[in-house]
Amino acid sequence: IQVLSKSPEKSRPYVDLGNFWVKHRFYFLATDAFQDAAVIAPRDGTALTNLANVLFLRGKLDSAERYYRSALVVDEDDYQAHFNYGLVLTAKGDIEGARRQYQQLQRIKAAPDAMRAQLKAALKDSAA
Repeated sequence: IQVLSKSPEKSRPYVDLGNFWVKHRFYFLATDAFQDAAVIAPRDGTALTNLANVLFLRGKLDSAERYYRSALVVDEDDYQAHFNYGLVLTAKGDIEGARRQYQQLQRIKAAPDAMRAQLKAALKDSAA
């Protein structure tokens, strides 16, 4: 029974609720929903990435970084987590760390070209 309670399917309603709150710009409520999803299913990469995203929107860069790292432990090919993690690192001034995320993004074939270009531009702007 404990294994069932940790399954990503159980966290879906919380992820959906978090997405609803993000859409309406209620980031504190979205954070709560995504945190609930992450507690229910700690290996749900979508919940972890979405939690990191909303923490990033709220300016909680250290917490966002921690959840992006957790999401990448679950799925090292999560290109959205690499992309946003790179933006967090750029915002924190860790250009070398952001560059590593950009390199990881380059190796993931499913990553959209526009995403690669945007992260590359963010790195270029921060180096100037």
